[in-house]
Amino acid sequence: MKRLVTITAMMLLIATFAFTIAAQDVLYLKNGSVIRGTVLEQSPDKDLKFQTYDGSIYVYPMADVERITKESTQGSATIAEAASGAIKPLTLQQSSYERKGIRFNLELAWQIGVGAAAHTDDFMLALSMGWRFNPYIYVGLGLSPTLRWYAYKGYSKVSFVLPMYVEARASLPLKNKGTALFLDTRNGWGGDFSKGGDAGFYNRETIGAMAGNSSFGITYTYFMKGHFIGLAYGWNF
Repeated sequence: MKRLVTITAMMLLIATFAFTIAAQDVLYLKNGSVIRGTVLEQSPDKDLKFQTYDGSIYVYPMADVERITKESTQGSATIAEAASGAIKPLTLQQSSYERKGIRFNLELAWQIGVGAAAHTDDFMLALSMGWRFNPYIYVGLGLSPTLRWYAYKGYSKVSFVLPMYVEARASLPLKNKGTALFLDTRNGWGGDFSKGGDAGFYNRETIGAMAGNSSFGITYTYFMKGHFIGLAYGWNF
């Protein structure tokens, strides 16, 4: 009798353990989707981080979640079903530096001259288009319509300057998803379109940070034998 009780207890333990192993988290969304996997993190009234069996990680707003249950793996939906559209997970919008393909950049910048260009200010609007190969590398072409203001000892002058350049940007993603540090270089040619204006080599180096689709950086520019330092704010899309 004692042996029978022992065997029964062991079988119950094994069955409980097997069920625990077979159990999985099942996420029911208000749009009717059912996703099976593992809950990684849950922030009440905010969002839920969920990992599916193929290793993909998704973040869902809690407002879209109907309920979360623990169920047996029997009858589980497969990855193929998810891919076919039976399951439609929602993801947070990726940052610009994370998305591959054609990217556009709109930037506003202000820079002041140093040294021989100490009495010159530039107000710049930069437009560029290029290709992002991966989260780390972007290469493109751009131009930067610029209003240049020169003021010294009562004399002032405003002129229109237009640099055109090749741009390369290297990004370093941070642990905080959606943010990255970056180093940007632009090299090309441009000129001053005012009467008697000059033209010459254009080089600008920027170091800064990206958050979401926005970027902010500190710039150094060498243009038409002048040196400039400034600040730039950009929007990537």
